[in-house]
Amino acid sequence: MTAPRVKYIFALTELWSEGKLTAFGQKMSVLSGIGSCSRHAVSGTSSQTLSSAIAVLFIPYLQQEVHEGTLVHAVAVLSQWSGWLTVEVPKALLEWFKKAFTLKTSTSLVRHAYLQAMLGAFKGDTLGQASDLVPLLLQTVEKAAAQNSQHALLSEGVAAAVLLSRLSLLETQTEAKLAGFWTLILDEKKPLFTTEKFLSQASEEALCTVIQLCERLFLDHSHRLTNGKSQMYHRATVAVLLSRSWCVRKRAQQIVKKLLSLSGSGLAYGLLGELRVVINKHKVLPQEVLQAESGELSEVGKAYSPPRVLLEALRVVCSVAGQWSDPAEADKMAMEILIVTHHPSIVAARPGLWPYLLSSMNIKAHEFIDKNLDDILPRLLEANADNQAVRNAVGALSGLSPIKLLPRVMEHVKQWLSNPALRQVTREEYAIMLTPEGELYDKSIIQSAQQESTKKGNMKRENKAYSYKEQIIELELQEEIKKKKGIKDELQLTSKQKEMMQAQLEKESSIRKRLQGLDMELRCAVGLLEATLIQKPPQISWQLPGVLQVLLPLLHSPLAAPRLQQAFLDIGACLISKELHYLAVLVGQVTLRLMKPECDLDEAWGQEDLDTATQRTVGLLHMHTVPHREGKGGGEGTHAGRGRDNSDKYTSRT
Repeated sequence: MTAPRVKYIFALTELWSEGKLTAFGQKMSVLSGIGSCSRHAVSGTSSQTLSSAIAVLFIPYLQQEVHEGTLVHAVAVLSQWSGWLTVEVPKALLEWFKKAFTLKTSTSLVRHAYLQAMLGAFKGDTLGQASDLVPLLLQTVEKAAAQNSQHALLSEGVAAAVLLSRLSLLETQTEAKLAGFWTLILDEKKPLFTTEKFLSQASEEALCTVIQLCERLFLDHSHRLTNGKSQMYHRATVAVLLSRSWCVRKRAQQIVKKLLSLSGSGLAYGLLGELRVVINKHKVLPQEVLQAESGELSEVGKAYSPPRVLLEALRVVCSVAGQWSDPAEADKMAMEILIVTHHPSIVAARPGLWPYLLSSMNIKAHEFIDKNLDDILPRLLEANADNQAVRNAVGALSGLSPIKLLPRVMEHVKQWLSNPALRQVTREEYAIMLTPEGELYDKSIIQSAQQESTKKGNMKRENKAYSYKEQIIELELQEEIKKKKGIKDELQLTSKQKEMMQAQLEKESSIRKRLQGLDMELRCAVGLLEATLIQKPPQISWQLPGVLQVLLPLLHSPLAAPRLQQAFLDIGACLISKELHYLAVLVGQVTLRLMKPECDLDEAWGQEDLDTATQRTVGLLHMHTVPHREGKGGGEGTHAGRGRDNSDKYTSRT
């Protein structure tokens, strides 16, 4: 590729001024061709000479073009060539950059394109030449701050901020000159380029510029970033990592990996903290919610981050932990990602992510659990075990450490289920708990007041016109008419009745709060138990007899029975082999019927007579567990019926 050849292509642009090449598509094609020429194999000083000559050739065309779309594309092509300038930016191009911002044809989109060209041109040895542009760049940032609701101006501002952050490292730039700039972009109370609204609506190019600004701040100006200031740029970095555009995410991943390898663990923890906030709020949504009937993304879909994108970001944040010089930092990171890697959205994209990430950190998961057991258990057991991420973590880690962690988890479950208060809950107290706050369960006071007000309040025993009985009939008739019309009389309570009602409300509220606390503990215990049953870790059968010992009495508790019913059935399914699953279900359901728990049972299982069902269940258990002898001298035979499909015997209820 030589300058004369590209000059020949540029000669085509003269046809536009003569009116011979007017179609928009034709102009764009010629410009794209010039851009393609930038991908050449010229190197060294020849590359500088060629790129400088071509960049200057753009100026005459840019002076006469007025169409916004064509101008933006032309400046973007100029950026492809200016990026090759490594020694010097031509003075003509530098002067044009200054002048272009003052032209009427330079709309916000055009100015943004010029700023992108400047970012490509002014770097390394050429950066010092941009010192003359500082007033222009400062004005751009200040304008964006003054009109921060206009995203086009913010896109300009963030590009100018990247170049200013580079220029601030030069000795020629005094701190005082840029003091206002730093105040604007580091004000955590009035964030400029890191607001959720801007980041969610910014173009792909603007997002790539945001991540460049984050890169410069974390690498060159970390001393300016206190906790609050760094947090908003951590949040912005995570937002770009989660962009729906693969090109943006790829660029962000490259920059973040570079930052992590140079900045150490502090940045990794900051990014992880912000990413964890996003993941904890995330829910996996079905495809029909994310897509409209036309097949395009719905409004929800446009703002939705797919689980695989969250997974990618989490992998990037943890990508260099294995390279840290201090093994304790890698251990700390392994602990920090313990729960978040088991979030349902992450599990949906990649089950078993935690041990995989630990492996990339040169950590063996089972050894890590055994070594840090006392630090891990509080995260699993003292956290909200009603949280699905915690449950998933309990199940997964129980499988990784069945000898040490599993017994501790089961001990905690037994401790919760052994609370005597669970067995002392009455049916009336349970009904009170189900009654909404502020509403009376025991309405005897109100009913008594209603009777007094509707019937005999001020009624005389005898009346000249009507007898006492006739008056009662008349009142009842009036009440019936009011009911049909939906008219409700406000009940007038005496002061004594009001006091009694308030006392009863307080009494029931106290009972409700006590039972809700017990119910929360119960849900946590059941959640941990179910998590381990789903995982079925080795040696779980050693732990379940002790759990059953404290669980069975609770089936007679109105509070505990509804929550423990399914757990009881799942224990049976866990203990009996998969080949005999139908038998496990039968044994569990019949046992529940025999125990008469304080909860509703599956009506379908109640169709068979209980005595008949019990005899059938015992017979099947005998058949599958007791060895048979063949003849007097025969040895023990195999368990009868094993290997056969006897599902019809177990489900005669159907």
